Amino acid sequence: MSQKGDINLPILTDILLLFNTGKIEAHSKKENYNLIISGLKNIKSIYNYFDNREFIGIKGISYKLFKELNSRIEKGEHLIEMKREELIIMSKNINSERKFK
Repeated sequence: MSQKGDINLPILTDILLLFNTGKIEAHSKKENYNLIISGLKNIKSIYNYFDNREFIGIKGISYKLFKELNSRIEKGEHLIEMKREELIIMSKNINSERKFK
């Protein structure tokens, strides 16, 4: 998650505290920040929060695709050469409006 402007840094900090995981890093652009949650265990820890929310636009579809991708990685499909390309394409389609038109 990225936010522009120093004024938004407290928002990222609150989200970090809400999820109790992740880190905030400065972006390469001045006064831009990223909240980064990495590792499957940490990512899975935020599912409960998002599973109980309604999404507007493509975000709900993207979230379901994101969860499916993580599930398939957890099952080790990324280690199977034939599946790997499919997972790469799936990851590129997350938050892409092109696939929904």
